[in-house]
Amino acid sequence: MVPPQADTTPLWGVDQLARITGGSWLRRPSSAWDPSRVQTMLMANFVPTWMPRSIMFITREETLERWFKDEEPPAEEPTGCVVVGRTLADSPSLPRERAVLVVDELAGALQALATAARQRHLGRAVAVTGSVGKTTSRRMLVHVLSAHGEVEMNYENWNLRAQVLERLASVRPDMPFLVYEAGLGGPLNALRAVSAALQPDVVQLTQLDAAHVDTITRREISYEDALKAVADQKLQLCEHMAPDGVVVVNRDIPMFEYVREKLAGRRVVTFGAGEEADFRLLDVEVGDVRNRVQAEAAGRSVTYELAVPGRFMAVNSVGSLASAVQLTGDAEGAAAALSTFEAVPGRARVVPLTIGGAAIRLIDDSFNATPLSVRSTLELLQESRPGEGGRRIAILGDIAHLGTQSETVHAELAKVAEERGVDRVYTFGDQMRHLQEALPARMAAGHFTDRRAMVDAIVADVRAGDVLTAKASYPVRFDLVVTMLVQAQDAPERPAAAEAPQAGKAEPGRRRRFGPVWRA
Repeated sequence: MVPPQADTTPLWGVDQLARITGGSWLRRPSSAWDPSRVQTMLMANFVPTWMPRSIMFITREETLERWFKDEEPPAEEPTGCVVVGRTLADSPSLPRERAVLVVDELAGALQALATAARQRHLGRAVAVTGSVGKTTSRRMLVHVLSAHGEVEMNYENWNLRAQVLERLASVRPDMPFLVYEAGLGGPLNALRAVSAALQPDVVQLTQLDAAHVDTITRREISYEDALKAVADQKLQLCEHMAPDGVVVVNRDIPMFEYVREKLAGRRVVTFGAGEEADFRLLDVEVGDVRNRVQAEAAGRSVTYELAVPGRFMAVNSVGSLASAVQLTGDAEGAAAALSTFEAVPGRARVVPLTIGGAAIRLIDDSFNATPLSVRSTLELLQESRPGEGGRRIAILGDIAHLGTQSETVHAELAKVAEERGVDRVYTFGDQMRHLQEALPARMAAGHFTDRRAMVDAIVADVRAGDVLTAKASYPVRFDLVVTMLVQAQDAPERPAAAEAPQAGKAEPGRRRRFGPVWRA
């Protein structure tokens, strides 16, 4: 059998790109043209290595000035181009050393390119959304599908409209699976545009919560109406599904009947812990680091281990199992693959630490927060088993985008923490002060506005057997708190001089490993 030949054609042809986007070349590409990706955002303070190879959409004069006003000739001929709108066509900061395509409107051009990529795509596409659990569910599904072929996904939490569309526009036709996480946070009705381009075969809805309410409406609304508003936005992903598409929905979400009514005429498969779910969590044996999950997958019993603690994540794993079965029909294989899944940093990952001689466990759930996800994190803390003499300690930062309900929602978490058996609560940020003030004195560990001061207090407080968890909305940057706690752990014992490997040489039979380089 002759192996398939790699596709050596450019991602998009020169004239093809102009035709699809409705653009015109201000400066045509050279014969070196061979773009490898489409990009819409530049986040770094240095020139990324991939930039000369990208079809780079640039929206602002400030960006052009920053990158190209003092442009120097590149070491190699750029193989990509810059795309700008008509309003920037006369900018004095346009690049002089690379091709430039001018389009009438950037958002529309990106939408057209992503749509064309999907139309020529031969594989299957999944959109994962929800207020909580999107990233871990996406990563679980990607892990499972990888056993059946290559999978393209959006990286980290780059899940806004432009970020999803840029990944879709970068896909080659023969990619077997696309799994994209799609979130709110951009303009209203943005997920309708994602659906129109992606035309997903499967949409997975993990959970619903009153998240990003302040971006949906500026008026005060009830919790029920907030859930409906969020559901309406999320379900836009289903509007342009493939004709035989499937919506995989968490049966346990609030407002499920409202969601089911909105999905009338669509094929719906449910998952959850209740008896009515098609894919059902039957039992979860909670361990310190790994769970043992027993589930019913459309009438078949499956059992697997899961390296993400807690019942909440076990339910999410059943959702990813359900989506995988819609695409592969292989429930047993999907369950076996979940047994080798590793936790995603910042999302219920267990990190053993030793601080001041005390062995403790940190549940790093720091990435982002909604009211529901904080409640699930406190439930996870309750399920965790401290060592002898240990305590349950919650480190909580502000929850963003709650609008006029913010003070009330934060304060109400005091009762939840008490019900979940939390022993001590550290809080951080303007809004979490309301929680600290509502706590019983025995639980109130202190409120902080400086991360370093808070970490120093925690380090002085912990004792052997403690279990800690950290949770906050992304803008609060609790990943920095986790990093500080990891850095505070005791240094490992150095090997005896006679046993230490010689400087500059790797140990026999092992590869040298170099740690990551951190940028401020």
